[in-house]
Amino acid sequence: MDSESKRQVQGVDRISALPYALVCHILSFIPTVYAVWTTLLYRRWNNLWRSLPNLDFNNEDFPTKRTDDFMEFVDCVLASRGSTDIRKLSLHIRHCENFSTGDFYRVHRWICAATRENLVELDFCLLFESRQNDELELPLSLFKCKTLEVLSVQSNCITYPAATKGCFPSLKVLDVSDFRPDVDSMQKFFSHFPVLEELNIYAYPCFYNVFNIKVSAPELKTLRISLDYFSHNYMRPNNIFINAPKLENLEVTDGVLTNYSLESTRCPERTKIVYSNRRLNNDYWFIQDKDDVFEDEAPRFTIRAAALLEKVQNVKCLSLESRPKCLEACCVPALEYLVKLELALLDCYNWELLTELLKRSPKLEYLGLEHKKTSFHESLEREWNPPESVPICLASSLKTICVNGFKGRRYEMEVAKYLLNHGKVLNTMTISTKDQFGCQDGRPYKTEEELCKEFHACQKGSKICRVNIIYDAGFFSFEKWICAATRKNLVELDFCLWFVSSSGQNDELKLPLSFFKCKTLEVLSLLSNCITYPAATKGCFPSLKVFNVSDFRPDVDSMQKFFSHFPVLEELTIDAHPYFYNVFNIKVSAPELKTLRISLDYFSHNYMRPNNIFINTPKLENLGVTDGVLTNYILESKRCPERTTIEYDDRCRNDDDDWFRDKDDVFEDEAPRFTNRAAALLAKVQNVKYLSLDSRPKCLEAWCVPALENLGELDLVLRDCYNRELLTELLKRSPKLEYLGLEHKNTSYELIYDEVEDTPEHEWNPPEFVPMCLSSSLKTICVYRFKGRRYEMEVAKYLLNYGEVLNTMTISTKSRFNTQDGCPYKTEEEICKEFRVCQKGSKNCQVNIIYDAGFDFSEFLSKGSVFSS
Repeated sequence: MDSESKRQVQGVDRISALPYALVCHILSFIPTVYAVWTTLLYRRWNNLWRSLPNLDFNNEDFPTKRTDDFMEFVDCVLASRGSTDIRKLSLHIRHCENFSTGDFYRVHRWICAATRENLVELDFCLLFESRQNDELELPLSLFKCKTLEVLSVQSNCITYPAATKGCFPSLKVLDVSDFRPDVDSMQKFFSHFPVLEELNIYAYPCFYNVFNIKVSAPELKTLRISLDYFSHNYMRPNNIFINAPKLENLEVTDGVLTNYSLESTRCPERTKIVYSNRRLNNDYWFIQDKDDVFEDEAPRFTIRAAALLEKVQNVKCLSLESRPKCLEACCVPALEYLVKLELALLDCYNWELLTELLKRSPKLEYLGLEHKKTSFHESLEREWNPPESVPICLASSLKTICVNGFKGRRYEMEVAKYLLNHGKVLNTMTISTKDQFGCQDGRPYKTEEELCKEFHACQKGSKICRVNIIYDAGFFSFEKWICAATRKNLVELDFCLWFVSSSGQNDELKLPLSFFKCKTLEVLSLLSNCITYPAATKGCFPSLKVFNVSDFRPDVDSMQKFFSHFPVLEELTIDAHPYFYNVFNIKVSAPELKTLRISLDYFSHNYMRPNNIFINTPKLENLGVTDGVLTNYILESKRCPERTTIEYDDRCRNDDDDWFRDKDDVFEDEAPRFTNRAAALLAKVQNVKYLSLDSRPKCLEAWCVPALENLGELDLVLRDCYNRELLTELLKRSPKLEYLGLEHKNTSYELIYDEVEDTPEHEWNPPEFVPMCLSSSLKTICVYRFKGRRYEMEVAKYLLNYGEVLNTMTISTKSRFNTQDGCPYKTEEEICKEFRVCQKGSKNCQVNIIYDAGFDFSEFLSKGSVFSS
């Protein structure tokens, strides 16, 4: 193909050639708000959004977070649709503020409208942080919808009308997740489902709400029930009556506070039961087990747990997980038809339960064992007592055994050897140190070689049995992988090792020394909460040029000397989240370093002992610091960085990751120390040419600002309309300033400054004498997030009036990152008018207004040909 033909092919508009039906199909897979936006891309798509078969509304996807805007958008889309049926409606409303009774009615109306459009699938979520006084009752039209086949409901504020004959005539799949449900209305909701095939119930009832649910579905094949409880009233169990003659799969997760009555004589073929005697209190914290909260009720728990197992005793496949003492071994019924058994051994309990299940399952062919550790504690291993006589299944039917989460402890080994020794017809035994989900919880007690050696020497009851060992050494595997990569001339490593709860891990990964000596490694990125660092020495990281480390709750002792030897490093980023009680003295030594970024975010609230960071970087050009001003920075080199970014943040995290508002909320006496440390760092970079400064109120006082004789560019954040004194002082002390950038920001925790901006605390006091930079050097001013409030206007007018060499002033209601926080206080015309009549110190000065009033979606929907019929 010649070059001209190639150009013709490249110029073809392939999107325009797509059939409308295909474009509609594609747009149906994205949130509807984005589908509507595609009208801005291509004029021929103006009305496509009206014909989408799938609608997806989610208030968290909406560009503005205002409830009214979202509700109006949904109203508009549903009202503007053509004659196309709605196949699927996904409606998710989570944690909306100011959700009124009228809004409940609108949601009710939306569902009714969708059912009139031959709705096939509804995915509905309505959740609030705290339960509302109002509740939404599902509309009867939904119950009578003849086309509805799939229904998913997730909520904590819904009531359910009693289902009657004729309800849900086509519904085949139903998922209900209800947090603190309305028990009275739920009890009769599941009583009439003529063609339902799959039902999932996830409920979180309070203990004082006792309910009697009846599930009646003649075609039901799969039933999953998960109940998790609040509070601690154990005296009154719930009752669930199940009338499902064609039931094949039953899954129950319960705190054994429920009586299950299977009214059909047919037993499900596959049953999964998780007996959990934990419960949730009102703060969602788990109680460890029933021994922590009661003792007298243990027999009742055991009786109810055994009763369910007895009702499915003819099952063929059984998955069983029972916390200690929930199900006693003596209560296990005869399982004459059981072929496949999966049993979770929690904290190495349940050996007796395993023995009894083997004895009572004569036709068992597959046995799966999983060793699990609970999230609450590290328990001691329980003793294994082998049965007096060999179970029938071991001698005649058991062919496959899989053991997951194997650690090689004493009784684990004894059980595995017993099964291997007495399994006369055993074909395969697979031993894995991982659990069934591929996770590794701690390092095995024995090495791979030791395990292989023990099982190789073990006597086997079956001559054809093959033992497979799948070994994962936990953190040691990571060490091996890293070492292997360094031997292959590794140039770049991006390594993340993260656990949801670092306290649950006893081990920590120590970076291997071979990794430090790698001669080819140039770029390294580490993100972890469970790494320790060997002390770096001469010869370490001989080629490393870029290093990023993010460590949450770091091992402070090992980190302190880690950054002391980087011979050719040019860029270093440290993002650490230490506890306050961990005081560290970090030394950064890198003779070629040009860019250094340090971000420290603190847990807990001990302010007495600041950390120390020593920086020996003679070629440093760019320095970025984000800190709670709890750190002393010692720059040992005489050379000052040319560009410096400093953010002083006096907030801190507590152990629950909640933010304290500011230091006034947690201490007062320490304010001078904060200010002194903040000013000290600024004094050490006073010869900087570019400075970006973001200081929360009272972190850095104006009188602490040093002389900035060489400063040419300044970006200053004015938080909550404070820091105007700081602005005044910076102007006075920067005689060569050529560029000034101001950004108005509100803190994430306080929005009330909009109401008090005109108080004396926020008042602008212009300097007594015009700063030298305004009369001789300042040429460009940019103001971001300008709202047009009183003192904002005064500052801008002062700068415009006295800027004698000013060329450009740009006033923008957006931030520099193109986000808009609320609407300006004045219209675009009002702001333009004020600046037009304002006296200018420079005849050449041009004022540019970039105005953004926020995103008005209702206006967007109503404008132009985009939404014309």
